[in-house]
Amino acid sequence: MLWLSSGKRIDGLWVGTYFQTNAGAVMLRIEEALRLIKVHDRRRYERLGKDLTRVWVRLVPGAVARYVPTMETCELDERFVLAETSSADLIAAAIVHEATHARLWRRGIGYDEMLRARVEAACFRRELAFAAKLPNGERVSEQARAALAIPPAAWTDTAERDRDVDGATEVLHHLGAPNWLVRALLAARAWRTSRRATRRSSGRAGMRRPPSPWPSSPKTPTCATTGCVPANGRSASPWHETDSHSGEACERVGTSTPASEARLGHAPCGPSRRTSKHHSLSRKSQGKPAKIRTVISYCIDTC
Repeated sequence: MLWLSSGKRIDGLWVGTYFQTNAGAVMLRIEEALRLIKVHDRRRYERLGKDLTRVWVRLVPGAVARYVPTMETCELDERFVLAETSSADLIAAAIVHEATHARLWRRGIGYDEMLRARVEAACFRRELAFAAKLPNGERVSEQARAALAIPPAAWTDTAERDRDVDGATEVLHHLGAPNWLVRALLAARAWRTSRRATRRSSGRAGMRRPPSPWPSSPKTPTCATTGCVPANGRSASPWHETDSHSGEACERVGTSTPASEARLGHAPCGPSRRTSKHHSLSRKSQGKPAKIRTVISYCIDTC
């Protein structure tokens, strides 16, 4: 789907969208959010280009944003970006959140179930730090504090899988897919998940690439998509790293063991899965060929 997208580079960071009907409005909102980060938190803005390769707006199932490590991409849900309730500061906070996931991933901190709640907490605290620098950051701060109060049970593999399935159903209905196709895709996904579990239990899982922490996700990692081996190879302290470029401490969420100091076999779920309800948004009608192409592309991703 990426090769069908359009976009441009902003200070070295590729920003684009898959849906051409709303491309102009999407780009305006993303540019405004990036400008907000640049003006009020210059240091964080300069790190975006190091932590992320691109910011891509598309339909994201089960989340308003996520980080995809295999592509070094922050994905933002189109419905969230274009919703009237999504102000520039909320979009900017989502980018900051996902960039924190990217930073942790680059330092070797995984996103397995045992660490997931702590990883998300670290990302939401970065949102709080960003909100404190905004002239009107009360709304961002309020949402971040509410997210920090989410119980750890909400970050289990089962909860993430349920969110992903529900989100995929919403996306397909949003695209106008018929009910029979939605049911068929969900059945195919359930069969695939069951087959992978059977292979693992039979001891043959080693023949295949390690599964994603999000078994039902179409991509290997999705935000929340992970201790710490810095990208430059320097040794890591047990709980904090100091960035050589910014001097800012990077909170470590893992433990200092030989196993954690190596990159985990599982890919982090790129998306930082921010548990927010999708904002309702009436989409402009697409031409029939474009809609069919979108549904087919998403079905390929889903299966």
